[in-house]
Amino acid sequence: MDVVKMVRKNAILHPYSMFNEVRHPDRLQRGMAHILERLLDGRLKPRINDRIFTMSDAIEAYRYMLAGEQVGKIVVKVSD
Repeated sequence: MDVVKMVRKNAILHPYSMFNEVRHPDRLQRGMAHILERLLDGRLKPRINDRIFTMSDAIEAYRYMLAGEQVGKIVVKVSD
């Protein structure tokens, strides 16, 4: 995200985290539905900036996380 461009355009950023909603089941469900709908219709496309591990490599993924070398999220793929 180019913060300089945003400042120049007087942009407003409204961040959202579902972690803020876990104590409110109705709001959590609404947030999950909102995100799932956008994933399914293609408006939201996750971007993986680091590595994808298989479930059999979960321990290696954990060690990688502990090393603190990742950029973004580490993904552990549960199935094909």
